[in-house]
Amino acid sequence: MTINSVALDVTTSGYLRSTLRDEIFVQLCKQTTENPRKESLRRGWELLAICLACFSSIFRICSLFKPSMFGGTLEETLEMQRDRFPHKKIPWILTTLAQQIIQLNGTGTEGIFRVPADMEEVNNLKSRFDQWEVPLCVDCHTAASLLKLWFRELYEPIIPSFLYEEAVNNPDDPKFVVNLVTQRLSESNVNVLAFLIRLLQIFDRQEVIIITKMDSSNISTVFAPNVLRCPSSDPTVILENARKEMAFV
Repeated sequence: MTINSVALDVTTSGYLRSTLRDEIFVQLCKQTTENPRKESLRRGWELLAICLACFSSIFRICSLFKPSMFGGTLEETLEMQRDRFPHKKIPWILTTLAQQIIQLNGTGTEGIFRVPADMEEVNNLKSRFDQWEVPLCVDCHTAASLLKLWFRELYEPIIPSFLYEEAVNNPDDPKFVVNLVTQRLSESNVNVLAFLIRLLQIFDRQEVIIITKMDSSNISTVFAPNVLRCPSSDPTVILENARKEMAFV
């Protein structure tokens, strides 16, 4: 095990499991506070910078002072926008990002939703949205990456954790999936999931797939981990459930 491999493991764990992020940041703050060992201090700051570039804290108390559209629950996000958009049932950030993806020719861009955007641009866009600004975005990959990030950082995924096992155990039964979504999810979750599906259906047309190279299988591969969140940290379980998650989506 090398220092680089440890850094990669820490960063990957924080990126994939939002519940670990605050603990990672706390430990890094300890390492970079009054540390007499210069090499350890330097590496601590390096790892802290890497982690901050890849994911943000989910510390809930911060929202009392500066509410963010990321990392909270869906209901919190809708409550935040109630004064500005009292009749809007979908988070403003989602509808705005979807519009940007389409306006920036996402349907004519190869690898849309798959190709990662520049993280600095994504973070800048994220900061603008948190200020309730409609930021100037020139790259559909940036808007697409931020849309995925919003889903990934939800405190509770759109398919809630208590329904995860049911979802992955019956992914190939369309009737079961429809019943689970329409009868077991809250109205807000259904609205957001329906909005996401309508958006993705735009990209599932044959004339679009020819250009984007993103068919339904590729799109489900990208979005499954953002809609469903495997509670296990066992790589074997995660891998086994990945196909089921894709089938569900």
